[in-house]
Amino acid sequence: EQNRTVMAVDAMHTVNKLCGTAVRTMQYQNFDGANQLLFNAKRIFVYAAGSFQRNVARELNRLFMKYNMCIYELPAEDIMDKMDQELQYLKPEDDVVIMISLRGESELVREMAERMHVQGIPMISLTHHTDNTLSQLSKVNLYADTISVQSHEVVFMFYILLEMWFISYCQFVEDSTENIAQ
Repeated sequence: EQNRTVMAVDAMHTVNKLCGTAVRTMQYQNFDGANQLLFNAKRIFVYAAGSFQRNVARELNRLFMKYNMCIYELPAEDIMDKMDQELQYLKPEDDVVIMISLRGESELVREMAERMHVQGIPMISLTHHTDNTLSQLSKVNLYADTISVQSHEVVFMFYILLEMWFISYCQFVEDSTENIAQ
């Protein structure tokens, strides 16, 4: 019983340490490129590599709804069969795709990113690892720290990343509107 308590305290300490380190690191993340892409896009798409990532995509959609942005989800089911059909409608000059993947290395994510990269479709990647295929192929990279505790991946930093990005976007829109007015 005491061993479990010590493990739980250690796990909580590890998560707490992640929070402090990650928030300090994230405050220096530059959202300008991502903001510019969203601001200029006529259409925004999101691809979420798994169930957790789909939750992040939903939160992204909820946040940016404030600016009447409709973020279309590229369906994860049977995407490989439909990919060529889906991608033919994307236009590099009008569209941006946000790709959310924990590690940026699954076969499906790599293949989609490679195809979009070849077509010149601008991508914004949201991943944990900084050195991955998805981030190498994306125009803009945003990173969220995660940690594995007792065989559980602690991923809430993705949500904090979204909040920080959204706050940055709000300021970007305000600054852009002021510049247009002048």
